[in-house]
Amino acid sequence: MNRERPRLMPRLIPGLLFGLAALLAGCSSRSADPNSPATVYENLLETQREIAARNKAARAPAQPPSRALIDKQNVPVIELTIENHDLVGHAFRRFTRQDGYGGRIEVWRSLDNVSFSFRNGVLVGTRGAEWDMLSAGVALRGDGPGPGGGARTYVFRALDNQAVDVAMACRTADLGRQRLVIDDLSHATRHLRETCSNPDGTIVNDYWVADGGAAEEGVIWQSRQWSGPTGGYLFIRRVSRF
Repeated sequence: MNRERPRLMPRLIPGLLFGLAALLAGCSSRSADPNSPATVYENLLETQREIAARNKAARAPAQPPSRALIDKQNVPVIELTIENHDLVGHAFRRFTRQDGYGGRIEVWRSLDNVSFSFRNGVLVGTRGAEWDMLSAGVALRGDGPGPGGGARTYVFRALDNQAVDVAMACRTADLGRQRLVIDDLSHATRHLRETCSNPDGTIVNDYWVADGGAAEEGVIWQSRQWSGPTGGYLFIRRVSRF
């Protein structure tokens, strides 16, 4: 999740660096001279420290929306963290429909127009992201949310705009009930873990499914799902009350 940070220090030739270090150590009597190499070097370092501090402040993460602001929305809200890009954003549910095969499709869209599609809470597509998942074949877990295991085929958009299939075999384990706290809200959930593998590797998806009665039926309060070889894992929390 670490980003490559801009290089703030100049590339110093090792011999020059040694020379400046020796100068700083052996010529302190001349450091008061503003034009001396020692003072110039110290001023350079100080300037770079100030630049680094400003850059760090500019990279400070934005404050998350308050509970009051979230409660004012008329639609459910999720928070998404793209783990390997160290990015956090929010998305709103645009619409819900039945797919004709017993599945419930939900499409969520962020303010920067990236959309995420789920079938019974399992990620089946993205649009507007550099790693777009075009589709995913998801077996249903009865009438409830979450994955049902079995064969899974992902289709991703490659850099040359070609579709690439990734086939996996999946199995789902019920890890039991768990009380989940999201910000200031507490939810009764059941933790499901899905493990999918093929000869190239294994992925693990986690789902915290509502276990609190009919009012929350079909809700996945939290999940961590693989979005592809480039996008990596999405950590998704439902931060609204419904």
